[in-house]
Amino acid sequence: MKNILIAVLIMVAIASLMMNFSSRKEMSGGEKITFATSATFYPNTGEAIGITKYVEALEGLFKHNPAFKGNVDFRTYTRSSMFPNPAAHLEAASTNAIQITYNGPQEIEMLEPAYKVANIPGLFNDFDHFSRAMNSDAWKKVEDRLAAKKGIKIIHWGYDAGVMYIFSRDKIETLSDIEGLRIRYPGGDAWRLGLVGLKTNPIPLPYTEVVTALQTNLIDGLISDFAGGVPYLGLKDYTTHATLVPVSIQPIAVIASAQWWGSLTTAQQVAIDKMFAVLDINHYYDQLTSELIAEWGNSEGLTSVTPVDLDDWRKAMKASAISLVDGIDEALLEAIKDAE
Repeated sequence: MKNILIAVLIMVAIASLMMNFSSRKEMSGGEKITFATSATFYPNTGEAIGITKYVEALEGLFKHNPAFKGNVDFRTYTRSSMFPNPAAHLEAASTNAIQITYNGPQEIEMLEPAYKVANIPGLFNDFDHFSRAMNSDAWKKVEDRLAAKKGIKIIHWGYDAGVMYIFSRDKIETLSDIEGLRIRYPGGDAWRLGLVGLKTNPIPLPYTEVVTALQTNLIDGLISDFAGGVPYLGLKDYTTHATLVPVSIQPIAVIASAQWWGSLTTAQQVAIDKMFAVLDINHYYDQLTSELIAEWGNSEGLTSVTPVDLDDWRKAMKASAISLVDGIDEALLEAIKDAE
């Protein structure tokens, strides 16, 4: 009798453990969720404000939404505290070492070459044009392929971190004025070829080396954005002239581990998708950029010019970089055209 009672108690305990595990798995696709980036959160970099708002929203979602409430340990790591750079964070997400991060297309194109079109000068009119293209059926198939083959799920193309403009020591008023100047760019063939089209000498440098390069006259100027480059690099002290030629947009994508995303319930996936659908950060950046351009133009010792031959600048950059679309599926290019 004693042995039977012990056996029953053991069976009840095992059944309880199995029910608890099943319930926990159904309620959340993983109790620990890690969001890690190589950049800082608010307010130190151009994209930081937007990323911080997403992190705050995700924290609230995981805490209060019925699909997640009480079942998620949401942890954030910033300033390269986990991995040294955006590419490493992307790789970490692909192996589910972290669950969420963010990246620009210049990192994502290392896994899926089609995204190299994102930074081609003149290909996209603005972020709204880009966003419409990315939401097309043709580009959604690329996202599906990226998730299936590379382990990366693009949750949301969030916002444009800032249009890239040209900053320099000397005033540049016409296309001929920039010829031969040493212009820094962050890396990537689209920006390099765009600058080649302007007949400059393009020099790739990470953000950490820009100020030193300006101080030592290694470069004459750079392409950067008002929202991030001006405050983060202190450009007012080194490049007193801004040439308002839009070189390209800077789309930011929220990235997830495809393995983690696949482990979520349908209700959890829908909750995350809805959150991003209603959280519009891009218009904030449009307003911020406009305010910073106006502030720059009204500051003593600083000048900004929109060249009278702006169309020639755009044509020169696009003609030089458009070769990057070679090999891109025609359906993807057609989707970009249809989204105009």
